[in-house]
Amino acid sequence: MSATGEKGPGADTIIDPAAIEMLRELGGDDEPDLLAELVGVFLTDAPERLRDMHTALAEGDFELLERAAHTLKSSAANLGAVLLCQHAKSLEAAARAREEGELAELTSDCERAFEQAGRVLQQWVA
Repeated sequence: MSATGEKGPGADTIIDPAAIEMLRELGGDDEPDLLAELVGVFLTDAPERLRDMHTALAEGDFELLERAAHTLKSSAANLGAVLLCQHAKSLEAAARAREEGELAELTSDCERAFEQAGRVLQQWVA
């Protein structure tokens, strides 16, 4: 569901509205800007993890790729970024298993899912 209450195509698979509401409730009256702060941190940190993934791919560093995917997966899960979390989980597993043929495509999947998640998250906090 978008910030305006309208359902977009697949919006619930990109960001889980229940996770957003839980974070809003967590902030409550004491920290009404908590959601916006968490989204801001995510939107700053996730591109760094994506850069780490590209570096890891270029250098054949499976450990760095696995760590970056794990970190991105966890961050995405915390904000309810369902699709990104799923792609990062797949990338983490592929890096751990050294499945070289899938790594570039899975990294691209993560990038696309991050772009989608970022747009939806920004709507939620606008």
